[in-house]
Amino acid sequence: MQSQRYLQPLDQAQALALLAGAAVGRIAFVSGGRAEIRPVNHALVDGYLVLGSHVGTALVDAVRPGRVPVAYEVDELNAAERSGWSVLVRGLAGLVLDDAELDRYAPLVRPWIDQPMDQIVRIEVQLVTGFRLVD
Repeated sequence: MQSQRYLQPLDQAQALALLAGAAVGRIAFVSGGRAEIRPVNHALVDGYLVLGSHVGTALVDAVRPGRVPVAYEVDELNAAERSGWSVLVRGLAGLVLDDAELDRYAPLVRPWIDQPMDQIVRIEVQLVTGFRLVD
């Protein structure tokens, strides 16, 4: 007989700890009137979620005005074991323009592709929710 699975809510501290330990997530934003989702790596710094990007991406163009609503999700799911967790962050995003902040954040969000990440997107975290799938 298969065991029952339940969604156990995570408190904010648990959710942020899982977020900080994850390697990659997905950012959801609106670009040109359409919903977009992109995988990106991140760092959690002083309560902000920091992402690397580069000039000309839909993400950079979308958050250029600053304080743009976004959602960011990280998870670790094992379909075979029917286990895992998921964390969702909602907040306001904008580009980091200060040179000192750019220098501080850039090493924390190293690119996965052979292209320099010359733009940093910073998300002001407003709401963090999450759950763990448990027996």
